[in-house]
Amino acid sequence: MTLTHLIPAPVKPGLRLLRREVLRNRWLTRMRRRWVNTFYRFGPSDFKALLQRLGIAPGDVVIVHSSFDRFGGFEGSLGDAIQALQDAVGREGALLMPTLPFLGPAVDYARRQVVLDVKRTPSHMGIMTEIFRGLPGVS
Repeated sequence: MTLTHLIPAPVKPGLRLLRREVLRNRWLTRMRRRWVNTFYRFGPSDFKALLQRLGIAPGDVVIVHSSFDRFGGFEGSLGDAIQALQDAVGREGALLMPTLPFLGPAVDYARRQVVLDVKRTPSHMGIMTEIFRGLPGVS
């Protein structure tokens, strides 16, 4: 038994349109992903070359706001992407990634007065930041 009988009649057509739009957007997202993965593939060496063409050189300080699930066409692993970033700045440079331990407003987190353990508190900013945070030499 569904709860659609509780929805007023004038709202039901709008819900049908909304459902159709959501399904259409999912289809477009899948098609866009297939297109990118087919025609815009690139590997770790291509990524590093792109970073160099952007002007990133050894000794630079780079702040990365990442979303690996939006890294369409990349034919490497998460570790390969991080390694390419580290190689681009070299040992003389610094790679920075925000690893906030909370979601939502910072004020709410501060009000909870949580004790932060930098080594053990996981990042809530995505898998790339969490993997990076746990690498040797990253603090």
